[in-house]
Amino acid sequence: MRYAIVEKFVTLYTAAEASASANAASGSTPQAKSAAAAAKKFWDDVKTDTVAVVKYFATPQGGTAPTNAEGQELTTMKELNEWWTTHNKRNKAPWLDEKVDDKAGK
Repeated sequence: MRYAIVEKFVTLYTAAEASASANAASGSTPQAKSAAAAAKKFWDDVKTDTVAVVKYFATPQGGTAPTNAEGQELTTMKELNEWWTTHNKRNKAPWLDEKVDDKAGK
């Protein structure tokens, strides 16, 4: 369950974060600028909780939260996505405490 939650959040919200950052003030028309501003506001509203959810579910019981190579806590979805690419194997840490249903197909 933890694995599936982290996978879904990283997939959905890494793009939202990147889009909000890249397009914050872009757009050639007032409508495009308004849409970019709305996307940025949405991300700003959910960022803290989204990152916290991913870190919570990526942390095994009794383990430590994901960190970068320097041991610093990850604070963006981009960083969590990079962590995910090296920690997305179900049969390796941090997912070893999770029972995997053979019918799940992963």
